Amino acid sequence: MRGANHRPRRVVEAGSWKSVSSPEVFSAGHGVEDLGLGKMEWDRSRIRALRAALRLTREEFAHQLGAAPKTVQNWEEGRHPPGFALMRALDEAWESATPEQKERFLGYLPPAERSQERRAVPMGEMGPAVSPGDLEHGAGAKGDISRIHEEVADWATWFGVRLAHLTTTVDQWRGELFGSDGLQALLHQELLMSDAGEPESGNNAHVLSRREALAALAALPLALCTSIQQSLTFGATTELFIARCGASLTACWHLLRGSDLDTVDRMLSGYLLTLDALARQQSRYQQAAARLASQAHRISGIVALHRSSLHARLRHYQQALYYAGLAADPSTEASSMLSLGYASYYAGDPERAARTYEGALAHERSIPPLLRARAYAELAKIHGEMQREQAALQAIALAEDLYPEHPEHDPTFLYAEFTPSSLILEKGLAYMALAEQAPGHGYEHAAWAIFEEIKRSSVWPPVPDRIRFEVMNHQAEAAVLLNDLDAFEVCLNRGLDGAALLKSHQRHREACVAWRRAMRVWPDEPRVKVLEDRLRSPVGG
Repeated sequence: MRGANHRPRRVVEAGSWKSVSSPEVFSAGHGVEDLGLGKMEWDRSRIRALRAALRLTREEFAHQLGAAPKTVQNWEEGRHPPGFALMRALDEAWESATPEQKERFLGYLPPAERSQERRAVPMGEMGPAVSPGDLEHGAGAKGDISRIHEEVADWATWFGVRLAHLTTTVDQWRGELFGSDGLQALLHQELLMSDAGEPESGNNAHVLSRREALAALAALPLALCTSIQQSLTFGATTELFIARCGASLTACWHLLRGSDLDTVDRMLSGYLLTLDALARQQSRYQQAAARLASQAHRISGIVALHRSSLHARLRHYQQALYYAGLAADPSTEASSMLSLGYASYYAGDPERAARTYEGALAHERSIPPLLRARAYAELAKIHGEMQREQAALQAIALAEDLYPEHPEHDPTFLYAEFTPSSLILEKGLAYMALAEQAPGHGYEHAAWAIFEEIKRSSVWPPVPDRIRFEVMNHQAEAAVLLNDLDAFEVCLNRGLDGAALLKSHQRHREACVAWRRAMRVWPDEPRVKVLEDRLRSPVGG
């Protein structure tokens, strides 16, 4: 490692970010030195906030500090603190930051820490913010109720500031629109950094405020639809609409990681036809619009899957592939083919799905590792079902080898639909298929162990609800193969809870499949029979 004297000193200002908030802390009469943050204690949240404020990737940040990217990752994940020399490097990076970057730093801190830092600053008439962390020190019922209201307001304010920043970034974006997903990549990283500030113990106010901010971001294109439809020429409004669609789709991908399928469906349906029309018209905006339209139809296909609409799902995935062709982007085309293969598999046509996955791998040299890993993981499941044991094992190994150590750095991570939890799911399904087609090799034990990995707290980003509950349903099936009634009962009940939360017909169908399998193994077991009442409960939506 290079010594501290040889560390490059630089400040990076990427994109066209312009702050829209002007807290008194940076108003006239309050210099940067007044922040009281000069030599601070660098914990995980402050290190994350500094990197985000400087607009640096983990590799760039590590290079600036003279550290290894893995070292920075360990800091940010709380595995160990920086040593003395690197503490000094962090101080130097802070001292080199501009006032705007320092303002952003405060904005990235979770409210509890941000409040503590700003209490040391002359704030004029502004009172100190109350942080969610203060709730731990309640003093009686009346005080507790008051603090709960303060907690909600604080998280809402924090996300409100983040939303204002993001909206300004979108509307002032001057990046290359055609064939570039730079804006989406920037927004995606912003949202991941905001997610990293979530309290480890969970917080309802944080969840609700985050959801509202994402919904507002997803709604950005709606106000421009009429102007685009009535315009006879392309111009600044078209550019703004495309930028806002990129922001909306980024928010929709993040909303899909929760239980907000209705919100996603409502937002997309409001502007998808307008985006489709732009994607079909020949212009200098066509490829950018087509790439986004392809994403939009893939998202709509995911929603249709959970609404038990096979025809709509296939139509959306076919449209996604059509627009991917217009976009002339190999990653977009490969992603669309993988989605279409997924639809074919769930339609009961694994051979067609396999051909589609293999077609996606025809782009292998021109698509990032994350998409290639997904193609092999999906193929492993199909090989297992078709009694191709060695081919399945080989595909699992290829998927594991190709999967990036830091998938969030892959350029397709936002829309590849293949988080670490997705890899866990597909590997588990492959071993489940092998357990059924090649009994006696202990594959059911391997499947159970892989599904259990979904519970590890180190899985990042957080497991999407629709993936978590799909794993629960398949783990219930694995419990049947292992003849473990207790585990089956727990997993199936959790899967049914998830189906109700998501209002997902697909998750409910999976639970029914697991229950029927259990009835064949334990036909007279009252604990299995009683679950039939829950299965008969309708799924909303």
